[in-house]
Amino acid sequence: MTTHAELYRFTEVGMRDPFDGNQNFYFILDRSGSMAEQVAPGVTRMMILKEQVKKVLDEIDRKRIEKNVEVHIGICGFSGSTVDIVRRGVQTANIAELKAFVDALEPTWDGTNYNLPMVIARSYYLTPTPADFRQSCFFITDGQPEPPSSAAQAATNCADMIGRTGSFAPSTGNDVDIYCLSVDLYDTTYLGLLDNTPRDGVPVLSSTNSDALYNAIMSAVPTESNVWTFTSGDEWVTYEGETYEPMAIGRTEAEIKNELSRANLEVRMSLDNPMGIRWLHDQVETLVGLTIYERDDDDEISVVWKGRLAGVKPTMSEIVLNFESIFTSLRRPGLRARYQRTCRHMLYGRGCGLNKESFAYGGIPTAINGKVVTVPEAADQPNGFFTGGILEGPDGTMRFIVSHVGSQLVLIRPFESLAKALVGDGYGLSYGKYYGGIACRMFPGCDRTRLTCAGKFNNLNNYGGFDWIPTRNPMDGSSIL
Repeated sequence: MTTHAELYRFTEVGMRDPFDGNQNFYFILDRSGSMAEQVAPGVTRMMILKEQVKKVLDEIDRKRIEKNVEVHIGICGFSGSTVDIVRRGVQTANIAELKAFVDALEPTWDGTNYNLPMVIARSYYLTPTPADFRQSCFFITDGQPEPPSSAAQAATNCADMIGRTGSFAPSTGNDVDIYCLSVDLYDTTYLGLLDNTPRDGVPVLSSTNSDALYNAIMSAVPTESNVWTFTSGDEWVTYEGETYEPMAIGRTEAEIKNELSRANLEVRMSLDNPMGIRWLHDQVETLVGLTIYERDDDDEISVVWKGRLAGVKPTMSEIVLNFESIFTSLRRPGLRARYQRTCRHMLYGRGCGLNKESFAYGGIPTAINGKVVTVPEAADQPNGFFTGGILEGPDGTMRFIVSHVGSQLVLIRPFESLAKALVGDGYGLSYGKYYGGIACRMFPGCDRTRLTCAGKFNNLNNYGGFDWIPTRNPMDGSSIL
């Protein structure tokens, strides 16, 4: 059996702020009897749910105003029955109405029927919405379906919305991202029938982590993603609903080596290929994945290699994309809860629990010199305030801040996209299309100490350090007397 064509599927994960476009949200909130369970003295799951959803609504309103986008919001409380509220073209006064609706939700002991709210959500999204809206549905529950058959009913009745077919096909501009969130429920089998965003799976959140729900909802808003599909054959190929265009494209042999970092693969294409030109930078600033399929004489198609873009090398006659094997992800450390004096958590990450959006500082860069970016607004904070933090460009690309003195931020590596934006649209062209200059955002850093965690971020409950580790190892065989 011979192989006569290969399929190349390139995916680019975008880094744009999700609120750069209009938003259409629908929140499905569990109000079954189990939500009345206390998870702390005097605190129930329902109380935490209300607090977190209201916090989300406030943040949506803030982003709506900041980004000048249109927002629609629907909320459905469900158990064995449903109550719902819909506000389109949301204004701040509507946010108050939605928060009052959430406050009025109370647990009822009549089941956890998954089908009822999903059918209502489907009807909600069938209302015509302009194609420039991103549509996100969040299904939040702490219990399995009751009756159990209601999950299968929901999957059947909402198959087009879940599967992005018919009225919800991407070509209609009406497709919906469905995120299922499980609270204190580790069996997500039934939720998996409804979730159509496999990239994040079905997160299991702890109700005792006060910001877990808020962080999950706000980070789950979809970002932009681009896909390019080509074939090395001489005819068009359709596979899994995507069309692969014939193109002069080639690659080196995929080799299996003992060292993962050496198991790379080069893809070569012409100098005028727009996809290759898009990534023709000294530094790769976007996450680009590649899946290569082989198609044999029997039209059987199988995956032969997967990887991610590590670098770009232009030559006199072609563009060479260097990809590293996806298996390099195995080099990540497996043990994450390290026993150490300073905090082990990544700032603004899962263990830390801080929502970085709550700590954003706006600024207008006035100069970039290599790794040094001048942002006058940074001088409003004491030296070192942003050291260890993040600088975010207008396209969502981020850089780690190595040091901060006055208005100058030293980054871990050059910020090419910000430099180009500054020259093309900022001070370099009389402010360009952004009146007042290119906007960026700065997020404060952390030195991983208990004092900073408590004083700077008021986050001591999530501090991950062990300050009082003995200086002498009691297990080294010497006497501890």
